[in-house]
Amino acid sequence: MDLNLGRLFQQASWLFPLGLLFNLVITQSCKSPDAAPLSYRDTVVVSTGLSSGDLQQNSWSATCRVTPDGMVYLAYQDGAQQGRLTLQRFARESWQFVGPPGFSTGRANTPHLALSPTGIPYVAYTDVANQLKLTVQRFVNGNWQIVGKAGFSSYSTSQVSLTIGPDGTPYVAYESRETYTDKSQVVVQRFANGNWQTLHNGRFAGRETIEPSLAISSKGTLYLVYRDAGNGYALMADQWTDSGWLSLGQIDYSGTLANNSLLVSAADVPHVVYTKGSGHPIVKQYLDQKWTAVDEGDNSPYTAFSPSLAISPGGGLYLAYGDQAQQGKLVVERLVNNRWQRLADKGYLTSDYGSIGIDRDSSVFVGQLSGPLPQRPRLVIFRKVAQYDS
Repeated sequence: MDLNLGRLFQQASWLFPLGLLFNLVITQSCKSPDAAPLSYRDTVVVSTGLSSGDLQQNSWSATCRVTPDGMVYLAYQDGAQQGRLTLQRFARESWQFVGPPGFSTGRANTPHLALSPTGIPYVAYTDVANQLKLTVQRFVNGNWQIVGKAGFSSYSTSQVSLTIGPDGTPYVAYESRETYTDKSQVVVQRFANGNWQTLHNGRFAGRETIEPSLAISSKGTLYLVYRDAGNGYALMADQWTDSGWLSLGQIDYSGTLANNSLLVSAADVPHVVYTKGSGHPIVKQYLDQKWTAVDEGDNSPYTAFSPSLAISPGGGLYLAYGDQAQQGKLVVERLVNNRWQRLADKGYLTSDYGSIGIDRDSSVFVGQLSGPLPQRPRLVIFRKVAQYDS
Protein backbone atom coordinates (compact mmCIF):
# COMPACT_ATOMS: atom_id res chain seq x y z
CA MET A 1 0.00 0.00 0.00
CA ASP A 2 1.75 3.12 -1.08
CA LEU A 3 1.74 5.71 1.68
CA ASN A 4 0.10 3.13 3.96
CA LEU A 5 1.51 1.60 7.11
CA GLY A 6 0.29 -1.85 6.15
CA ARG A 7 2.83 -2.14 3.33
CA LEU A 8 5.58 -0.91 5.62
CA PHE A 9 4.68 -3.61 8.16
CA GLN A 10 4.91 -6.24 5.42
CA GLN A 11 8.56 -5.38 4.82
CA ALA A 12 9.43 -6.03 8.45
CA SER A 13 10.75 -9.30 9.80
CA TRP A 14 7.53 -9.91 11.75
CA LEU A 15 4.12 -10.23 10.18
CA PHE A 16 1.11 -8.31 11.39
CA PRO A 17 -0.65 -9.08 14.60
CA LEU A 18 -4.24 -8.09 15.24
CA GLY A 19 -6.75 -5.66 13.74
CA LEU A 20 -10.43 -6.15 13.04
CA LEU A 21 -12.13 -6.79 9.77
CA PHE A 22 -15.85 -7.46 9.30
CA ASN A 23 -16.96 -9.18 6.11
CA LEU A 24 -20.67 -8.91 5.44
CA VAL A 25 -22.62 -11.96 4.30
CA ILE A 26 -24.09 -11.44 0.81
CA THR A 27 -27.27 -9.38 0.82
CA GLN A 28 -29.98 -8.46 -1.61
CA SER A 29 -29.61 -5.09 -3.26
CA CYS A 30 -27.34 -3.20 -5.61
CA LYS A 31 -28.51 0.35 -4.88
CA SER A 32 -28.98 2.31 -1.69
CA PRO A 33 -32.64 3.42 -1.39
CA ASP A 34 -33.77 6.74 -0.03
CA ALA A 35 -34.39 6.59 3.69
CA ALA A 36 -35.90 8.48 6.59
CA PRO A 37 -33.62 10.20 9.10
CA LEU A 38 -31.56 7.75 11.07
CA SER A 39 -32.64 6.78 14.55
CA TYR A 40 -30.44 4.57 16.73
CA ARG A 41 -30.20 3.89 20.43
CA ASP A 42 -27.14 4.69 22.47
CA THR A 43 -24.07 2.72 21.48
CA VAL A 44 -23.23 -0.47 23.37
CA VAL A 45 -19.52 -1.31 23.66
CA VAL A 46 -18.82 -4.99 24.38
CA SER A 47 -15.41 -6.26 25.43
CA THR A 48 -16.15 -8.45 28.47
CA GLY A 49 -15.73 -12.08 27.55
CA LEU A 50 -13.10 -11.51 24.87
CA SER A 51 -9.39 -12.18 25.33
CA SER A 52 -7.67 -10.38 28.20
CA GLY A 53 -4.30 -10.78 26.51
CA ASP A 54 -2.58 -7.57 25.44
CA LEU A 55 -1.42 -6.95 21.88
CA GLN A 56 1.87 -5.11 22.09
CA GLN A 57 2.36 -4.25 18.40
CA ASN A 58 0.41 -2.27 15.82
CA SER A 59 -2.48 -4.25 14.42
CA TRP A 60 -3.07 -5.71 11.00
CA SER A 61 -6.05 -8.03 10.82
CA ALA A 62 -8.51 -10.26 12.56
CA THR A 63 -11.85 -11.11 11.04
CA CYS A 64 -15.53 -11.16 11.83
CA ARG A 65 -18.86 -12.20 10.30
CA VAL A 66 -22.41 -11.08 11.08
CA THR A 67 -25.27 -13.45 10.27
CA PRO A 68 -28.72 -12.16 9.26
CA ASP A 69 -30.12 -13.02 12.71
CA GLY A 70 -27.45 -10.94 14.46
CA MET A 71 -24.94 -13.57 15.57
CA VAL A 72 -21.39 -12.23 15.40
CA TYR A 73 -18.37 -14.50 14.84
CA LEU A 74 -14.99 -13.03 15.70
CA ALA A 75 -11.66 -14.74 14.94
CA TYR A 76 -8.55 -13.04 16.24
CA GLN A 77 -4.93 -13.47 17.17
CA ASP A 78 -5.16 -14.06 20.90
CA GLY A 79 -2.64 -12.25 23.06
CA ALA A 80 -3.42 -14.65 25.91
CA GLN A 81 -2.56 -17.62 23.64
CA GLN A 82 0.83 -16.45 22.30
CA GLY A 83 -0.77 -15.13 19.11
CA ARG A 84 -2.59 -18.34 18.21
CA LEU A 85 -6.07 -18.13 16.72
CA THR A 86 -9.27 -17.96 18.78
CA LEU A 87 -12.84 -17.92 17.47
CA GLN A 88 -15.78 -16.61 19.50
CA ARG A 89 -19.39 -15.89 18.73
CA PHE A 90 -21.60 -13.22 20.26
CA ALA A 91 -25.15 -14.43 20.85
CA ARG A 92 -27.78 -13.55 23.45
CA GLU A 93 -25.58 -10.69 24.61
CA SER A 94 -22.61 -12.86 25.61
CA TRP A 95 -19.44 -14.32 24.06
CA GLN A 96 -18.98 -18.08 23.59
CA PHE A 97 -15.87 -19.95 22.42
CA VAL A 98 -16.09 -21.96 19.21
CA GLY A 99 -13.68 -24.79 19.96
CA PRO A 100 -10.76 -24.21 22.34
CA PRO A 101 -9.00 -20.81 22.61
CA GLY A 102 -5.76 -20.72 20.62
CA PHE A 103 -6.70 -23.65 18.37
CA SER A 104 -4.09 -23.01 15.64
CA THR A 105 -0.75 -24.84 15.92
CA GLY A 106 1.20 -21.61 16.03
CA ARG A 107 0.77 -17.89 15.56
CA ALA A 108 -1.87 -17.04 12.94
CA ASN A 109 -1.31 -13.81 11.00
CA THR A 110 -3.77 -12.04 8.66
CA PRO A 111 -6.73 -14.32 9.54
CA HIS A 112 -9.87 -14.13 7.42
CA LEU A 113 -13.16 -15.74 8.42
CA ALA A 114 -16.06 -16.92 6.25
CA LEU A 115 -19.24 -18.89 6.88
CA SER A 116 -20.52 -21.61 4.56
CA PRO A 117 -24.18 -21.62 3.45
CA THR A 118 -24.83 -24.18 6.19
CA GLY A 119 -23.12 -22.02 8.83
CA ILE A 120 -19.76 -23.84 9.07
CA PRO A 121 -16.97 -21.40 10.08
CA TYR A 122 -13.85 -21.43 7.90
CA VAL A 123 -10.72 -19.43 8.63
CA ALA A 124 -7.66 -18.85 6.43
CA TYR A 125 -4.43 -17.43 7.82
CA THR A 126 -0.70 -17.02 7.35
CA ASP A 127 0.68 -19.91 9.40
CA VAL A 128 3.85 -19.00 11.31
CA ALA A 129 4.30 -22.67 12.30
CA ASN A 130 4.47 -23.56 8.57
CA GLN A 131 6.98 -21.03 7.18
CA LEU A 132 4.37 -18.29 6.81
CA LYS A 133 2.46 -20.34 4.25
CA LEU A 134 -1.33 -20.45 4.02
CA THR A 135 -3.48 -22.74 6.17
CA VAL A 136 -7.29 -23.08 6.11
CA GLN A 137 -9.33 -24.69 8.90
CA ARG A 138 -13.02 -25.32 9.45
CA PHE A 139 -15.09 -26.14 12.55
CA VAL A 140 -17.04 -29.39 12.02
CA ASN A 141 -18.63 -31.75 14.54
CA GLY A 142 -17.15 -29.86 17.47
CA ASN A 143 -13.57 -29.89 16.18
CA TRP A 144 -11.24 -27.75 14.10
CA GLN A 145 -10.09 -29.58 10.96
CA ILE A 146 -7.38 -28.71 8.41
CA VAL A 147 -8.80 -28.19 4.90
CA GLY A 148 -6.37 -29.99 2.61
CA LYS A 149 -3.00 -29.74 4.28
CA ALA A 150 -1.41 -27.15 6.56
CA GLY A 151 0.83 -24.65 4.78
CA PHE A 152 -0.39 -25.60 1.30
CA SER A 153 0.79 -22.44 -0.54
CA SER A 154 4.07 -22.60 -2.44
CA TYR A 155 5.58 -19.58 -0.69
CA SER A 156 4.92 -17.18 2.19
CA THR A 157 1.61 -15.34 2.15
CA SER A 158 -0.04 -12.10 3.27
CA GLN A 159 -3.19 -10.08 2.50
CA VAL A 160 -5.40 -13.16 2.83
CA SER A 161 -9.00 -13.11 1.53
CA LEU A 162 -11.45 -16.02 1.93
CA THR A 163 -14.96 -16.62 0.60
CA ILE A 164 -17.30 -19.62 0.38
CA GLY A 165 -19.45 -20.36 -2.68
CA PRO A 166 -23.16 -21.18 -2.49
CA ASP A 167 -22.24 -24.84 -3.10
CA GLY A 168 -19.86 -24.80 -0.12
CA THR A 169 -16.61 -24.53 -2.12
CA PRO A 170 -13.92 -22.44 -0.32
CA TYR A 171 -11.91 -19.90 -2.35
CA VAL A 172 -8.82 -18.00 -1.18
CA ALA A 173 -6.82 -15.11 -2.61
CA TYR A 174 -3.53 -13.86 -1.21
CA GLU A 175 -0.23 -12.18 -1.96
CA SER A 176 2.67 -14.59 -2.29
CA ARG A 177 6.43 -14.17 -2.69
CA GLU A 178 9.35 -16.54 -2.35
CA THR A 179 11.52 -14.00 -0.48
CA TYR A 180 11.03 -10.46 0.75
CA THR A 181 13.09 -9.17 -2.17
CA ASP A 182 10.80 -10.81 -4.75
CA LYS A 183 7.80 -9.11 -6.30
CA SER A 184 4.43 -10.03 -4.87
CA GLN A 185 1.92 -11.90 -6.97
CA VAL A 186 -1.76 -12.51 -6.36
CA VAL A 187 -2.74 -16.18 -6.13
CA VAL A 188 -6.36 -17.44 -6.23
CA GLN A 189 -7.22 -21.03 -5.31
CA ARG A 190 -10.26 -23.19 -4.63
CA PHE A 191 -10.61 -26.44 -2.70
CA ALA A 192 -12.05 -29.20 -4.89
CA ASN A 193 -11.63 -32.99 -5.04
CA GLY A 194 -9.47 -32.94 -1.91
CA ASN A 195 -6.90 -30.46 -3.23
CA TRP A 196 -6.26 -26.73 -3.51
CA GLN A 197 -6.40 -25.80 -7.21
CA THR A 198 -5.00 -22.58 -8.67
CA LEU A 199 -7.33 -20.40 -10.78
CA HIS A 200 -4.89 -18.56 -13.02
CA ASN A 201 -4.69 -19.51 -16.68
CA GLY A 202 -1.60 -17.30 -16.83
CA ARG A 203 -3.55 -14.20 -15.79
CA PHE A 204 -0.94 -12.95 -13.29
CA ALA A 205 2.22 -14.54 -14.72
CA GLY A 206 5.23 -12.22 -14.62
CA ARG A 207 3.24 -9.34 -13.15
CA GLU A 208 3.51 -7.75 -9.72
CA THR A 209 0.01 -7.73 -8.28
CA ILE A 210 -0.92 -6.86 -4.71
CA GLU A 211 -3.76 -6.40 -2.22
CA PRO A 212 -6.35 -8.93 -3.44
CA SER A 213 -9.92 -9.01 -2.19
CA LEU A 214 -12.22 -11.85 -3.16
CA ALA A 215 -16.02 -12.17 -3.07
CA ILE A 216 -18.65 -14.47 -4.55
CA SER A 217 -22.30 -13.85 -5.35
CA SER A 218 -25.25 -15.99 -4.28
CA LYS A 219 -25.30 -17.28 -7.87
CA GLY A 220 -21.70 -18.49 -7.61
CA THR A 221 -20.00 -15.75 -9.64
CA LEU A 222 -16.46 -15.19 -8.32
CA TYR A 223 -15.00 -11.66 -8.37
CA LEU A 224 -11.52 -10.37 -7.56
CA VAL A 225 -10.11 -6.88 -7.11
CA TYR A 226 -6.39 -6.17 -6.85
CA ARG A 227 -3.76 -3.56 -7.64
CA ASP A 228 -1.56 -3.97 -10.72
CA ALA A 229 1.99 -2.62 -10.26
CA GLY A 230 2.61 -2.88 -14.00
CA ASN A 231 -0.26 -0.47 -14.57
CA GLY A 232 0.74 2.24 -12.13
CA TYR A 233 -0.78 0.34 -9.19
CA ALA A 234 -4.24 0.81 -10.68
CA LEU A 235 -7.13 -0.90 -8.93
CA MET A 236 -8.42 -3.63 -11.24
CA ALA A 237 -11.33 -6.09 -11.21
CA ASP A 238 -11.74 -9.57 -12.70
CA GLN A 239 -14.49 -12.18 -12.89
CA TRP A 240 -13.83 -15.93 -13.05
CA THR A 241 -15.54 -17.76 -15.92
CA ASP A 242 -15.32 -21.23 -17.46
CA SER A 243 -12.74 -19.79 -19.87
CA GLY A 244 -10.60 -18.17 -17.16
CA TRP A 245 -10.37 -14.64 -15.82
CA LEU A 246 -12.46 -11.96 -17.54
CA SER A 247 -11.43 -8.35 -16.96
CA LEU A 248 -14.07 -6.00 -15.58
CA GLY A 249 -11.81 -3.05 -16.23
CA GLN A 250 -9.97 -0.48 -14.19
CA ILE A 251 -11.73 0.85 -11.12
CA ASP A 252 -9.33 3.72 -10.38
CA TYR A 253 -5.77 4.78 -11.08
CA SER A 254 -3.34 6.28 -8.59
CA GLY A 255 -0.25 5.29 -6.67
CA THR A 256 -2.02 6.35 -3.47
CA LEU A 257 -4.86 3.81 -3.70
CA ALA A 258 -5.09 1.49 -0.70
CA ASN A 259 -7.39 -0.39 1.68
CA ASN A 260 -9.51 -1.92 -1.07
CA SER A 261 -12.24 -4.36 -0.06
CA LEU A 262 -14.87 -6.13 -2.17
CA LEU A 263 -18.36 -7.45 -1.54
CA VAL A 264 -21.15 -8.60 -3.87
CA SER A 265 -24.89 -8.18 -3.49
CA ALA A 266 -27.26 -11.08 -4.06
CA ALA A 267 -28.27 -9.25 -7.23
CA ASP A 268 -24.74 -10.07 -8.44
CA VAL A 269 -23.51 -6.47 -8.34
CA PRO A 270 -19.91 -6.04 -7.10
CA HIS A 271 -19.19 -3.14 -4.75
CA VAL A 272 -15.72 -1.98 -3.79
CA VAL A 273 -14.50 0.48 -1.16
CA TYR A 274 -11.01 1.97 -1.05
CA THR A 275 -9.05 5.08 -0.11
CA LYS A 276 -7.22 7.45 -2.44
CA GLY A 277 -4.74 9.58 -0.54
CA SER A 278 -6.52 11.89 1.87
CA GLY A 279 -10.26 12.35 1.91
CA HIS A 280 -13.42 10.30 2.26
CA PRO A 281 -13.41 6.59 1.33
CA ILE A 282 -14.57 5.92 -2.23
CA VAL A 283 -17.35 3.40 -2.91
CA LYS A 284 -18.11 2.18 -6.45
CA GLN A 285 -20.40 -0.44 -7.98
CA TYR A 286 -20.21 -2.32 -11.27
CA LEU A 287 -23.34 -1.61 -13.34
CA ASP A 288 -23.86 -1.52 -17.12
CA GLN A 289 -20.29 -2.77 -17.64
CA LYS A 290 -18.66 0.17 -15.88
CA TRP A 291 -17.57 1.23 -12.40
CA THR A 292 -19.51 4.20 -11.04
CA ALA A 293 -19.51 6.02 -7.70
CA VAL A 294 -22.52 5.42 -5.48
CA ASP A 295 -22.52 8.96 -4.11
CA GLU A 296 -22.32 12.54 -5.38
CA GLY A 297 -18.78 12.99 -4.09
CA ASP A 298 -17.63 13.95 -0.63
CA ASN A 299 -15.09 16.73 -0.16
CA SER A 300 -14.86 16.30 3.60
CA PRO A 301 -11.43 16.85 5.16
CA TYR A 302 -11.23 13.32 6.56
CA THR A 303 -8.11 11.24 6.12
CA ALA A 304 -9.67 7.79 6.22
CA PHE A 305 -8.05 4.44 6.92
CA SER A 306 -9.37 0.88 6.99
CA PRO A 307 -12.79 1.53 5.43
CA SER A 308 -15.32 -1.29 5.61
CA LEU A 309 -18.55 -1.48 3.62
CA ALA A 310 -21.77 -3.41 4.32
CA ILE A 311 -25.16 -3.68 2.62
CA SER A 312 -28.26 -4.08 4.77
CA PRO A 313 -31.01 -6.57 3.85
CA GLY A 314 -33.06 -3.54 2.77
CA GLY A 315 -30.35 -2.39 0.38
CA GLY A 316 -28.83 0.43 2.41
CA LEU A 317 -25.07 1.04 2.15
CA TYR A 318 -23.19 1.45 5.44
CA LEU A 319 -19.59 2.54 5.91
CA ALA A 320 -17.18 2.46 8.86
CA TYR A 321 -13.65 3.86 8.94
CA GLY A 322 -11.07 5.53 11.12
CA ASP A 323 -10.33 9.23 10.63
CA GLN A 324 -6.63 10.03 10.95
CA ALA A 325 -7.39 13.75 11.01
CA GLN A 326 -9.32 13.14 14.26
CA GLN A 327 -6.75 10.98 16.05
CA GLY A 328 -8.16 7.80 14.54
CA LYS A 329 -11.73 8.28 15.75
CA LEU A 330 -14.45 5.94 14.53
CA VAL A 331 -16.80 7.24 11.82
CA VAL A 332 -19.97 5.31 10.89
CA GLU A 333 -22.15 6.47 7.99
CA ARG A 334 -25.09 5.42 5.83
CA LEU A 335 -25.83 6.47 2.25
CA VAL A 336 -29.04 8.53 2.12
CA ASN A 337 -30.17 10.20 -1.10
CA ASN A 338 -26.71 9.61 -2.63
CA ARG A 339 -24.92 11.35 0.23
CA TRP A 340 -23.15 9.89 3.25
CA GLN A 341 -24.86 10.70 6.55
CA ARG A 342 -23.40 10.11 10.01
CA LEU A 343 -25.12 7.25 11.73
CA ALA A 344 -24.17 8.63 15.12
CA ASP A 345 -21.46 10.87 16.50
CA LYS A 346 -19.29 8.55 18.55
CA GLY A 347 -16.05 10.44 18.13
CA TYR A 348 -14.76 9.38 21.53
CA LEU A 349 -14.27 5.81 20.23
CA THR A 350 -10.89 5.26 18.64
CA SER A 351 -10.72 2.85 15.71
CA ASP A 352 -7.89 0.69 14.43
CA TYR A 353 -8.85 -1.26 11.34
CA GLY A 354 -12.47 -1.35 12.49
CA SER A 355 -15.09 -3.06 10.33
CA ILE A 356 -18.84 -3.13 9.93
CA GLY A 357 -21.65 -5.67 9.56
CA ILE A 358 -25.46 -5.45 9.46
CA ASP A 359 -28.15 -7.96 10.48
CA ARG A 360 -31.67 -8.28 9.07
CA ASP A 361 -33.00 -5.84 11.69
CA SER A 362 -30.45 -3.23 10.52
CA SER A 363 -28.55 -3.36 13.79
CA VAL A 364 -25.00 -2.21 13.10
CA PHE A 365 -21.96 -4.03 14.48
CA VAL A 366 -18.49 -2.49 14.31
CA GLY A 367 -15.44 -4.48 15.34
CA GLN A 368 -12.35 -2.53 16.36
CA LEU A 369 -9.38 -2.41 18.68
CA SER A 370 -9.41 -0.57 21.96
CA GLY A 371 -6.98 2.14 20.95
CA PRO A 372 -3.29 2.85 21.70
CA LEU A 373 -0.94 0.02 22.62
CA PRO A 374 -1.53 -2.40 24.24
CA GLN A 375 -4.69 -3.28 22.32
CA ARG A 376 -7.62 -5.63 22.85
CA PRO A 377 -10.62 -6.41 20.63
CA ARG A 378 -14.08 -5.04 21.25
CA LEU A 379 -17.47 -4.86 19.54
CA VAL A 380 -19.51 -1.65 19.12
CA ILE A 381 -23.26 -2.14 18.58
CA PHE A 382 -25.79 0.38 17.24
CA ARG A 383 -29.36 -0.80 17.90
CA LYS A 384 -31.94 0.72 15.57
CA VAL A 385 -35.01 2.45 17.02
CA ALA A 386 -37.17 3.10 13.93
CA GLN A 387 -37.98 0.57 11.19
CA TYR A 388 -36.99 2.59 8.15
CA ASP A 389 -34.81 0.14 6.24
CA SER A 390 -36.96 -2.87 5.48
